[in-house]
Amino acid sequence: MPVSVKLAVIYLSIILFFSLFAGALANDVPLFVWQKGNFTLPILNRTAYLSKNNDQFTGSVFTINTPISFYYSSQDQKAGVVKPFSKGFINGTTQTHWLGTDTYNRDVLAGLIHGSKIAIWVGLIASLLSALIGLLLGSMAGYNHNSPLIMNKYSLIATGILLFIFWYLFIWNPYLFYQGNWFLRFILLYSLLRLFIFGIKISMRTAKPGKNAINFPVDTIIMKTMEIFQSVPGLFLLICLITVFGSTSIIKLSLLIALLRWTSFTRLVRGETIKIKNSEYILSARALGIPDRLIIYNHIWPNLFRQLLIAFSYGVGTAVLLEASLSFLGLGLPPDMVSWGSLLSQSRLQIDVWWLAVFPGLMISLLIASCYRVGSYLIEK
Repeated sequence: MPVSVKLAVIYLSIILFFSLFAGALANDVPLFVWQKGNFTLPILNRTAYLSKNNDQFTGSVFTINTPISFYYSSQDQKAGVVKPFSKGFINGTTQTHWLGTDTYNRDVLAGLIHGSKIAIWVGLIASLLSALIGLLLGSMAGYNHNSPLIMNKYSLIATGILLFIFWYLFIWNPYLFYQGNWFLRFILLYSLLRLFIFGIKISMRTAKPGKNAINFPVDTIIMKTMEIFQSVPGLFLLICLITVFGSTSIIKLSLLIALLRWTSFTRLVRGETIKIKNSEYILSARALGIPDRLIIYNHIWPNLFRQLLIAFSYGVGTAVLLEASLSFLGLGLPPDMVSWGSLLSQSRLQIDVWWLAVFPGLMISLLIASCYRVGSYLIEK
């Protein structure tokens, strides 16, 4: 493996580690407190810890602080806007702002660490959703490239109803998902996923020509829809979608990015499916009378894994760039959620605050370059 690929994998691993353990790396509450024979983990419930009186924690036997004693929303009013390696004050103690503070007097390093959660999860979720959409639509379009899909009209109507229910309950009305305890959430999520899978199975079920059968030109419809999406500039289309639907959560923002990026995955899967379906083992399976949906699931999808993995690595970098661009323009997540793009946008307000342009821009550039380098290595291998 080349050195550049190893460095890219190491950097991606570090960013993933930051996203998973951001609260334990940068926080204004202790990591571990031992007092009167009892120990607590304040990072698990930061709000409850800060709401208690400080007198309750005097005389604690043992305390372990986080490596960075600032939270991404903690404002250091005494220090103000300071350069990297300047001293700051938090909880009555003097600490160092290793990368300085932003225009809101918040520690930049803590913001970069917590912002990695948004960058990684938006990139992964958006690319995963795009890959799933592209895998389903691309395989259906490629497999039925020369002939329309014969479907039962009642199955087609049922598929639309089931997918709409899944869309509404899980994506656009997430309040229902967050109600109740963890068991009710698990039951609801499991039911919605089963509903979504059942809708996919119905959509891939072919019918015999007859009274209730209709010719569904799936390849033509998907290709024309892709042409419509690709005829509009990507960032402009994404801004329009956010203006209409809003982006108040990571899930919703990831879904909007997936609606923009699904065309590249669909085109790739469609082209590979067209090549694979003419193979001898596919023709033999069709001659044996194996249903089309089983041929796609058992013989075509496994052969698309490597191509999807390459496209996924590129897609993560592109999704991170789109999220940073939206945050830079003030159209991303809410202001109370810090991201690399929102930190970078503050450099427009004060040109002399150079560290707000250098460090967030460097994090974004290295993450995109690492994803692209891994994707290029997978192509070469």
